[in-house]
Amino acid sequence: MFGSHMFENIDDNKKDYIITKVENNLKAILCKDGNWIADYKRIRLIEIK
Repeated sequence: MFGSHMFENIDDNKKDYIITKVENNLKAILCKDGNWIADYKRIRLIEIK
């Protein structure tokens, strides 16, 4: 939803891989009883080209 500009020059397979890794890392924190919750904290990213 947010930050789509970070994926402009990345192929779809790599993009899907990155999104899956982020979801897996956040699931234990932001998914309760099978529902994702909004958190007030920002997710900070480091982009390496």
